[in-house]
Amino acid sequence: MTNSPSSFQSNNTDRLYRPKEGRVIAGVAAALANKSGIDVGLVRLGFAVSLFFGGLGFFAYLAAWAVIPSEGETQSAVENWFS
Repeated sequence: MTNSPSSFQSNNTDRLYRPKEGRVIAGVAAALANKSGIDVGLVRLGFAVSLFFGGLGFFAYLAAWAVIPSEGETQSAVENWFS
């Protein structure tokens, strides 16, 4: 197997982003569903269920919101804070 330079280039369609349409709160569940091919309802249900485990879902959602850029943006909220 060879590693050509083109195999390491980022493809825009492979980038994880929060879509502007289909958001309920911040688009994190929609982003994860679009990227993984899972139904968005299942992703939202997973976040809701994880809220009962010490609030893990809440903190995971906040972290994902902070690091996943919005559609049309080149940087996430965290990248904007530190640039």
